Amino acid sequence: MIHASDIINRVAKELIDDGFVYWSVDEHISNLNDAVSAILFVKPEATRTTVEVNVATGQSRVRLPEDAYTILSVNQVDGIGVQYIAMSELDRLYPDWRNMTDTPSNWTKYDNEDTSFWLFPAPDADAKAEIDYAKQVRAPSIDDTLPIQATYEPVLFDYMLYRAYSKNANSESSVSRANLHLRSFELLLKGKSNIDVRARQQIKQQ
Repeated sequence: MIHASDIINRVAKELIDDGFVYWSVDEHISNLNDAVSAILFVKPEATRTTVEVNVATGQSRVRLPEDAYTILSVNQVDGIGVQYIAMSELDRLYPDWRNMTDTPSNWTKYDNEDTSFWLFPAPDADAKAEIDYAKQVRAPSIDDTLPIQATYEPVLFDYMLYRAYSKNANSESSVSRANLHLRSFELLLKGKSNIDVRARQQIKQQ
């Protein structure tokens, strides 16, 4: 969890603007929320949330909660694991799969579909599916807390400084600092992604 006040005060101190004279609190909040969105584009699992959703008898398509950015995985349905299968493969093997009912064994989604998924076969009785999804998060005020891992704070910090220094585009010094922090943001995010990939590979090898 990251407290908006902590990261905003840290950025303000770096800018030597603790009194929020040149950069207002609202500007920092806007930059913070944009930073979270930028991270989600690359690392949607940064705001991973696990919930159970109700699935009605015969329901094959399941919509995610309103605050969802994208589906990450469907873990199980009524305690039974389900495996991902490509939509094209299901269409090839079972052209009428959307009308089939039984105990779900697979889940799928369209390539351009982010906020819903499909179960195959559709459950033949009311069920509960446990899912992981990336949650859209925003900090409406400086007093809010963002449900994102603290390890992302340096990434947020650099993006917020990039946006802050970009405010004065007429200053070569500010533009240079903005570009420096943008580059740092990109490198940190890329490094975090590479580390996570290696960690997952090591777990699979155990």
